[in-house]
Amino acid sequence: MSPASLRVLAHRGLLDGPDRARENRLDTLRAAGSAGFGLEFDVRLDADGRLVLSHDPADWSADHDAEALLADPPGTALHALNVKDPVAVVPALDVLERAGTAHRFFLFDFELACEDADEAAALASAARARGAAVARRLSDREPVLDELVAGAVDHVWLDELDDPWVDAGVVARLISAGKTVWYVSPELHRPQSPADLRRRWSAVCDWGISGICTDHPMALSAQKESR
Repeated sequence: MSPASLRVLAHRGLLDGPDRARENRLDTLRAAGSAGFGLEFDVRLDADGRLVLSHDPADWSADHDAEALLADPPGTALHALNVKDPVAVVPALDVLERAGTAHRFFLFDFELACEDADEAAALASAARARGAAVARRLSDREPVLDELVAGAVDHVWLDELDDPWVDAGVVARLISAGKTVWYVSPELHRPQSPADLRRRWSAVCDWGISGICTDHPMALSAQKESR
């Protein structure tokens, strides 16, 4: 994929670096989407069964109303929905179906939310049966490249949790198998500045990655426009 067509996901809606007070807020996410970025955000259920924009357990509030975002997503980009709790999947899909917005999202990280691989696979299959797109995780802790290349999954969530391990060959195999490949920028696991990230961003972009999820979408966007 060329730098111009690289899709940038704003991690938890953030534009210029980590900000715990602003992440996963409805206004933050809408602002990032309106600026042209795709969104990556977390959804779970609160104790009353309401969908909440939050990475950790939290009570519902208007500032963290996940149903409002799912029913009326900003911008035109594709968004990544990280369901933190398996019981939130069906309510989230219900909202998408009612609103007719399922095409604007893909769900991911079932592997982390579920107790085991079989539960994650069953949940992903059920979501796909309802017309949802689901990404499968591939990382240094989940080395399932051969399985993904041979499987029917359309989206791959490519993560480097401990060390940089992704190379041109890995990306080429996934692209040749028809996968849409999303790369998790390293600073989501290890603090780094945009200056530290430029070389890695440039490399994965040259390899043909489909999109990058980052805390620094403004800096990444500026870099790709300058190439």
